[in-house]
Amino acid sequence: MADTQNAQLSTSFTDIIRDVSDIYQTLVEQAPALISLVEVDSQLAVAHKHEYADLSLEPEQTTLTAKALINAAVLDVESKSPFEVGAIARFEDKGLMIGDQVRVASIDAALNKITVTRGYGATIAAEIPKDAKIIIVTKPKKEASDPENTANVTPPSINWNATEIFDGRAVVARSIERIHGIPGSSANPMDAMMNFQVGQEMLKIRRRMNAALIYGRRVQRTESLAGTMGGLLQFHEGGNSVDGKGNPINRDLLADAFKACFEGGALEINTALCNSDQAINLARIWDAKLQIVREDKTLGYQVLQVQSELPMDGYVSRIVVDPAFPRNALSLFDRRLIRMKPKRRMQDENSRAPGADYEARRILGEYTAEFRNWKKATVLIGNLSTARLAAK
Repeated sequence: MADTQNAQLSTSFTDIIRDVSDIYQTLVEQAPALISLVEVDSQLAVAHKHEYADLSLEPEQTTLTAKALINAAVLDVESKSPFEVGAIARFEDKGLMIGDQVRVASIDAALNKITVTRGYGATIAAEIPKDAKIIIVTKPKKEASDPENTANVTPPSINWNATEIFDGRAVVARSIERIHGIPGSSANPMDAMMNFQVGQEMLKIRRRMNAALIYGRRVQRTESLAGTMGGLLQFHEGGNSVDGKGNPINRDLLADAFKACFEGGALEINTALCNSDQAINLARIWDAKLQIVREDKTLGYQVLQVQSELPMDGYVSRIVVDPAFPRNALSLFDRRLIRMKPKRRMQDENSRAPGADYEARRILGEYTAEFRNWKKATVLIGNLSTARLAAK
């Protein structure tokens, strides 16, 4: 006679390896965390030391280091890298446009000075204060022109990150058949409970993967060492940073941070990542300038948009509150520069020991993260006070 009890208790997918990556990604997108904003690459990594190319960077603005009188043709600038001969530039001071536009006539080979023609295109020359922004409008070319010198462009370099294996194990005792009120619905009670437990394990994996995306240290795998992927904070090391010196976040610190990013070649800063303490202070700094964005796929946390004081057309930063992020820090970046890269997508398979009085499945996936141009095109504001600013 067949063992009908054991047949009823065994799961219908005992000997099946299931691809659960789509289910896992759905759980990730619902998370109140950084990982929910990061795109997952459709192409697989091919090695546990995953190499990738950074992007070309070309700064589009800098600042004046000395006041420029109305008739001044030579401008002292903090950096020559945004400019080439023939480029058209404009000025802004504290977010206000100055009508004067200039055409770059020459660039000093030794000093941070450029010679310009003032009042380009019938604009009115004006006195430009020290620390005003000088921003590239366009770089027009003549007919039959030769390629320009690309010395001001940072060519792509090769970076790398290690892959990390994430796993969990769902175990269900065979006596579960006798228990009522199993979450989910299935003709086979073991199926329902096993699927529920697999889902719970994937939530744990999601939390660990999000923590690795922030705090992970890049360590290559060896025969004796599992290896881990590097996270956002490690890739910030040696890059742009602003020291808060124990002060609460304020407009000056933000302006310094935005300046570092854009002068490093960032095209956009669309994300401010922080814990709730800094998010509340950001909201109080910007007060009426906040816009609440509601998205169906955004669950569990509030997403805000903040208009920058820097003169970048169309610039908007999204405040992302991640409970795992350090309370005294804030990261500004373009989230298109982060990408999760799977080597083995999330799957589960039978892990029950022979003769065991339980059913078990192991959930396992191997992933890493790409952080492109993180040292130049992003910035970390650290050593911030966690004290709450007074409400206005």
